Amino acid sequence: MHDVRECVGCRAGDQATVQLVDIGGARTTFIALLLREGNVVSVITIFRQEVKPFTDKQIKLVAHFAGRAVIAIESARLLNELRKRTQELSQSLDDLRTAQERLIQTEINHYAAARYGCTNADWRQKVSGYILVVDDEPDVEVLFRQQFRRDLRSGRFLMEFASSAPAALQRAVDTHEPSLILILSDINMPGMSGLEMLPHVRAQRPDVPVIMITAYGDAETRRKALECGAEGLLTKPIDFALLRQEIDMRLEQAA
Repeated sequence: MHDVRECVGCRAGDQATVQLVDIGGARTTFIALLLREGNVVSVITIFRQEVKPFTDKQIKLVAHFAGRAVIAIESARLLNELRKRTQELSQSLDDLRTAQERLIQTEINHYAAARYGCTNADWRQKVSGYILVVDDEPDVEVLFRQQFRRDLRSGRFLMEFASSAPAALQRAVDTHEPSLILILSDINMPGMSGLEMLPHVRAQRPDVPVIMITAYGDAETRRKALECGAEGLLTKPIDFALLRQEIDMRLEQAA
């Protein structure tokens, strides 16, 4: 716009145009439209306080900046949409996990009632073995219950879960029947780690073997675990065939 004061908007008293002139002192302006799929999403306005046309180089520079701004605006919009969908997906996963846990518990209760004529709490006194899994990740319980679902449904052994080392220590001390035949514990957990928990478990329940689980199966980690009293070390991803052999051996020893 060659002279803002002479434009139709200024003469008609358009508030934005009048303020641009009176407050900003604008005389010559250049307006670049920010377009996305043919629709105006915003504008960039630059002005001079004198009547002097912008050069082609200046116009190209602003146009280039406008194009980059459109990309930035679209990226921000997509990022916000992604965050929203991620939150919705996270909530859906939480709901699914809760539903799975309820279904598993319902199946256990139904099985206990059908086979033993008792509740899940009383069923603990009737199964042949009890395995305690210690891990702060909630998905671990779902994974283990899926891997050993037939054993759990048949009542071959009971598997329970503690989300922290202190909770596991309390359960290990309080549990007398059914026989606690094995503790499987992750090493890296918030607060007390699995390695820090291990000596306490061995002191309170020296009759119960403990196998540590870690994502780092290096020699140093194995050495520390064995020195603290672990029976062995499993690395993630867990070899469930190997773990099943270990459980079978413990069940035979407890029989």
